[in-house]
Amino acid sequence: MRFLDFAAAAFLWWLALNVLLDAGARRAAGDDFSGALLVGVVFILLANWLARSRAQS
Repeated sequence: MRFLDFAAAAFLWWLALNVLLDAGARRAAGDDFSGALLVGVVFILLANWLARSRAQS
C-alpha cells in the first residue's frame, strides 16, 4: 500500500510540474496564466496533504 501512496504523490507532483511549466509557457506567450498557476499550486498542496495524511496513519 505504501508503494501506491508514493505513486499517487509522485503522480500529483509530476502533474503539478507539468501544469506549472505550462503556466510559464503561457506567461511567456503573453496569455493569461493565473488559472494554470492556481491548478499547479492546488496539485502541490494535494500531494503534500496526501503524503502527510498517510504518514500519520
